[in-house]
Amino acid sequence: MSKTRLSIITRAIGIFAMAILISGCNFWGLDDFKVNITSPSGDTTISAGQSVNFQSEVSFGTSPYTYQWDFGGGATNSTVADPGATTFSTAGQYTVNLTVTDSSGDTAQDSIVVTVQSSSSAFTVSITSPSGAVEISPGGTVNFQSTVSNGTSPYTYLWDFDGGATNSTVQDPGSITFSSTPGIYTVSLTVTDNSGATAQDSVDVTVL
Repeated sequence: MSKTRLSIITRAIGIFAMAILISGCNFWGLDDFKVNITSPSGDTTISAGQSVNFQSEVSFGTSPYTYQWDFGGGATNSTVADPGATTFSTAGQYTVNLTVTDSSGDTAQDSIVVTVQSSSSAFTVSITSPSGAVEISPGGTVNFQSTVSNGTSPYTYLWDFDGGATNSTVQDPGSITFSSTPGIYTVSLTVTDNSGATAQDSVDVTVL
């Protein structure tokens, strides 16, 4: 290898090494300063007066960090890492922005959208059958039906029969045979819509 070629290669290696040093050993971008809103995990829909749990996670950068949560006018802004349960009182669509600044002045951002429905368009579920608490004999049956209002389809259903019968994941389980063991069984129905919002209803079944 000629001296000229060796000199060129040596110089190139030196420039490459200097570039890595200048970039803080982050040549491949593996330790970029960033922030993620970890809760909620994505855009979410709630009813007016309900709350959303806000949490965040910072990667890299130089501590200490300063936080600025901007709730888009839907709630009072916050300067803590994890504001927790935050209530949105007025219907509307709010873009929630989180900006984190590290001690060197670098910033990182993340955002989600919170859609707040008015009370008249709140996501609800009702157990329509039975229409109220019922009493049955051991081994008797009860017909279960439900109705969902608002929310975003498709929905997922979870009927929890409190140990009195096998749980169900359909909207209308129909005729359900209960345990022969006497007792009061609180049957709960939880419905989750496509945006992750949940609605619940329950009814008591007494086995005499």
